[in-house]
Amino acid sequence: MRADRLLSMLWLLMAHESLSATELARRLEVSSRTVLRDVEALSASGVPVYCERGRSGGVRLLPGFRTRVTGMSQEETRGVFLAMAAPVADSLNWGRAMTSGLRKIDASLPGDQRGTVDALARRLVIDPAGWLSSGSVPPLEPLLSAALADRRLRVHYRPGSGDAWADDVDAYGLLAAGGAWYLAVGRAGEPRFLRVDRIVDHQVLAEGFDRPGDLDLRVLWQDRRAAYRDLRRDPVRVVAALHPDRRAQVAESAMELTDTGVTDDGWLRVAARFGDRRHAMSVLEACGADAVVVEPTWLREHLIDRARRVLAQYM
Repeated sequence: MRADRLLSMLWLLMAHESLSATELARRLEVSSRTVLRDVEALSASGVPVYCERGRSGGVRLLPGFRTRVTGMSQEETRGVFLAMAAPVADSLNWGRAMTSGLRKIDASLPGDQRGTVDALARRLVIDPAGWLSSGSVPPLEPLLSAALADRRLRVHYRPGSGDAWADDVDAYGLLAAGGAWYLAVGRAGEPRFLRVDRIVDHQVLAEGFDRPGDLDLRVLWQDRRAAYRDLRRDPVRVVAALHPDRRAQVAESAMELTDTGVTDDGWLRVAARFGDRRHAMSVLEACGADAVVVEPTWLREHLIDRARRVLAQYM
């Protein structure tokens, strides 16, 4: 385990000009004291690594140092394959490059591991979109290029609810979750996640921005998701029949949605969980006649009453 950790530290230091002991400890999931001991071990083995004090200091390698260590374990090869999942590469128009890169990795593996990538590709398919995906892919490459260059974007955005808006934002990066792509941005200094398919238009600006040094998109996403769930303290379970054209709409809005069968007329039986009563009412109201609620009773009565009041307006 320690040998793997020392190699991981070496790769991190080659990829970054300098990393603090605290940051290395976080990435390697060890204590700062362990990091300092590992630095000493690397130095004793001949690696030109050193610690620099001060606000801008950290753990560094001498400029120009490179290692010829290229061996990968079978578990690491599998991890690379999963990280380069085809739907992600295809969304970024990197499909051919990914295939070529994986072939090169496969060819460079030791003899007893060669063929691992091809075997995985034949036996493991990852498609987060599911059966009812529209197949349309929003333009991701310009957004990722802006994030890689720390450039600002002028975005016109139409949220799921509320008014559309236009503003200049800092492009932090892209995240795929639940079959949807999100653009992580800083707007007026506040981190936000924008659904890419709701970005009406965008323009990459010449202006750059200073990326926060402690920015970690994975941690930011987990924190925001946890905060969102904390707001939903009174979840509501709904059993309903949906017209097939409405499933994607409900799935996008619900916290959870499970298919439980098909009705005689071809509608989908589903069980969905919403954050609270208001959430459930707004989503099912938007479906109109394309949804029939089975339970809870109070939601059925609410929708029936609303339908009667709408009908009365036309009588």
